[in-house]
Amino acid sequence: MSSAARWAIRSLTAVLLSTALAWGGVALAPPAGADASLALTPEQGPPGTSVHVHGYGFEDCLTRRQSATGGGQRYPAQIDVTFADGSPVAAVADPDSGEFETDLGVPSDAAPGAYEVKAVCTAKGSGIRATAQFTVTPPAEPALLLEPGSAPGNTTVRATGSGFDACTGGTATLSWDGIPALEVDPDPAGIEQGGFTAEFDVPADTAAGGYTVTAQCGDDDTIRAEAPFTVEPGRGPSPPSTPDVALDPAEGPAGTSPVRMSGSGFDCREVDVLWDGGSMETVGVDDDGTFTAEFAVPADGAEDRHTVRAQCTDDAAAGAEAGFTVTAPGPNPTPNPTPDGTTTPVPTPEPDPDPDDTVPVGLVVGSSLLGAGLLAAAGLALLGRRPRGPRWVRGHVSARLRPLPAATAVTDTREDRGSGTRTVRLEPHADPGERTVTEEDRP
Repeated sequence: MSSAARWAIRSLTAVLLSTALAWGGVALAPPAGADASLALTPEQGPPGTSVHVHGYGFEDCLTRRQSATGGGQRYPAQIDVTFADGSPVAAVADPDSGEFETDLGVPSDAAPGAYEVKAVCTAKGSGIRATAQFTVTPPAEPALLLEPGSAPGNTTVRATGSGFDACTGGTATLSWDGIPALEVDPDPAGIEQGGFTAEFDVPADTAAGGYTVTAQCGDDDTIRAEAPFTVEPGRGPSPPSTPDVALDPAEGPAGTSPVRMSGSGFDCREVDVLWDGGSMETVGVDDDGTFTAEFAVPADGAEDRHTVRAQCTDDAAAGAEAGFTVTAPGPNPTPNPTPDGTTTPVPTPEPDPDPDDTVPVGLVVGSSLLGAGLLAAAGLALLGRRPRGPRWVRGHVSARLRPLPAATAVTDTREDRGSGTRTVRLEPHADPGERTVTEEDRP
């Protein structure tokens, strides 16, 4: 064989070996993670945007851990997720689905342009990685939208702010023509995803004309937006009124009457007045939403605080209540008997007189003495009509006896211990028969 033939064979052999080694290297190389991928939400935004990263195809991102017995098990390895060349954020994929999720923040100083978001498995020799592109847009300018843009005073307006991504404080405040005296709900307004929504009432006494509403970041007044608003002539709808009631008096003993209830803010024609939930009376409501009612506290009301409520008869939820405190029990009358055996209640006594009207002591004592004198005179008059005694009889009665021929006198003398001698004389007389005594009046 010639030398030229041998050189050709050697050259062909070298080429074949090189090709075999090249293909063998590809076959033995670890997987390059061709199936791994990333999804970004959103895919573009201004500096400061929060980006949600969802990774797929990382089920083989595993690492082996040695045990004390020399064996080992495979566990999910850490995945580093970065925005451009920034600091990595750690994530771990589910070993069954191969998915992971995490969030990245676009740097606040990022210039507009395209940036790479990268996820790399940190397991030695895995080679699993995925990338996606995020576009940084110019910073959004704060904006404010008012709905409606014109209305009479006292109208409710909805304010919507956008482009407040750079407001790190997370809140925005509203002002009316430079005056922060608006009733804003909520106040301050919370910023989410660079925007907010709030409502406010146009000042009721504002004159017709053009005004400016301003929204600004709570901790950086350089981040702000303005919107014009036109106040139309006239007055907008009045806000819904709130029912309210008051009692006069608000305390007293059981049976107190009258108690005056005054109410306002009732948007109905009639209200029902209730004592501790029990209806007492129904009264009408005036056109201006006010009413007045009078009632008596129950005589058996316990010493406690009781609830007096007024509510619309057609809507029990629309109402208000006040408290009445019973300070003492009511009177306990004793019934009066009647000729037929029934009883009638005793009238409730009048309240105690005012201390300033107390009767002087001298007048009370004098009246008492006068009454005693009259009683004594009456007693003497009664005593004067008792039966007349012997002395009066001797002065007004006389008797004449007829003498009899045979009269005998008997005298019996006895001595009593400790006293003188007493003599009893008996003079017998014949039966005088019927006697008549006549009373003679002397001048």
